[in-house]
Amino acid sequence: MNFSLKLFKELYYKRALNFTPEALWVLIGQLGSAIGGLIAVKLLSNLLSQTEFGKFALVNTLISFVGTYLFGPFGQGLMRFWSIGNNRGNLDVFYRISNRLAMYISMLAVIFTLLFTLILFVTGYIEWSILFLLALLLGVTSGVIGMRTSVWDAMRQRRKTALVNICSNFLKPALAALVIFLTIRTASVVVVSYLLGTILILFLAERVYARDTGITLADYSLIKTDGILRHSLTKEIILYSWPFAVWATFGWIHLFCDRWIIKALFGLEVVGAFAVVSQLANYPLSFGSGFLCNLLTPVAFQRAGKLTDGLLVNSAVRILKAMTALYTIGLVVVIVFFFFFHRQLILLVSNQAFVKYSYLLPGLTLSWGLFYLGQVLTVFGLLYNKSQVYIYPKIAASLVALAGVFYFASKLGIEGVVWGIGLANLVYAVWCAVIFIDLKSKRIVISNN
Repeated sequence: MNFSLKLFKELYYKRALNFTPEALWVLIGQLGSAIGGLIAVKLLSNLLSQTEFGKFALVNTLISFVGTYLFGPFGQGLMRFWSIGNNRGNLDVFYRISNRLAMYISMLAVIFTLLFTLILFVTGYIEWSILFLLALLLGVTSGVIGMRTSVWDAMRQRRKTALVNICSNFLKPALAALVIFLTIRTASVVVVSYLLGTILILFLAERVYARDTGITLADYSLIKTDGILRHSLTKEIILYSWPFAVWATFGWIHLFCDRWIIKALFGLEVVGAFAVVSQLANYPLSFGSGFLCNLLTPVAFQRAGKLTDGLLVNSAVRILKAMTALYTIGLVVVIVFFFFFHRQLILLVSNQAFVKYSYLLPGLTLSWGLFYLGQVLTVFGLLYNKSQVYIYPKIAASLVALAGVFYFASKLGIEGVVWGIGLANLVYAVWCAVIFIDLKSKRIVISNN
């Protein structure tokens, strides 16, 4: 008995020591990105007027639509199937697939961008046509970087992901501040600066990714007919990823309809003030959930492998349960902290002009905390390759958010936005919890034929 306990402790400490550098780089990456984001809010809220900051907040929603909600689904697919490709011994095919997907998605996004920009320009929205063009090009470059970091996360090369994210989050606002000092204080100048910074980061990331894989985007033209898109692994990745792509529009509505509704009901100046509070509410939540998911999800995926061993799958599920518990504890701590220090924190990250709605911070944090809880819970379904089960909760939550934010905001003013967001995120979190309970009760194990 004593021998077994001693052996267990030795194995535990050995694993913990091996895991420490990996966890440290995930922490450094998430913390660095969060600090960079807060610095960006501080710089831009002081350099831009509330109206221009509100305009930039709206532009950010367009950037996120392309970078996160168009490229992101396939980044999830690549992260999930790297371990499967590795187990099958065809990583060379996997890397070629990752490049081809990045090229085709980029091409489709650019075509869509040019068409929509032309429509805006012809209809007289000249400034917004320029902002739209810049935002979506920025989204494309950010999206390709995201696909690369997804593969690195799957490979558990945390340092590369951390350095890319930190450099991006510090370089862009610093470059924007410099250009603003040299030119004019407008949202357009900020977006141009962000685009230049992101292109530089993409260039560096591509060089590292090519060194890791031996394959670059330039190695494969769009017209090359090598049959890679007909490969079985390509079909599996697309089959896994398409539900994420379906979520894209609805997920974007869910997360960003509040800013557009505020613009319609209260104007750009209120958008700017509310955006500061919303970003501060989201940063610790995205940091905490991102740190836990980036650290533990690839570990759980590797542990589960091809889902053929029930014991390994159950072990992976225990990892995800611990992740969910840690996130929930952290959420409660953040809400309590924000309740007592909301005004001081808004002043810290912006200035007096943006402090008007600081009292919304605790409630908004709870509202968005429910959303990130739902996001953490979705990992259970992704472990079982059941991404499609989240289509309905994503759609339902986005529609509730759209209707709820508009209704409550029109009745209660800016406080109603928080109620609308909270209702939508409660629906989402509860639904994702029900899905987890259902999957767990079925004990799904998928064999690889």
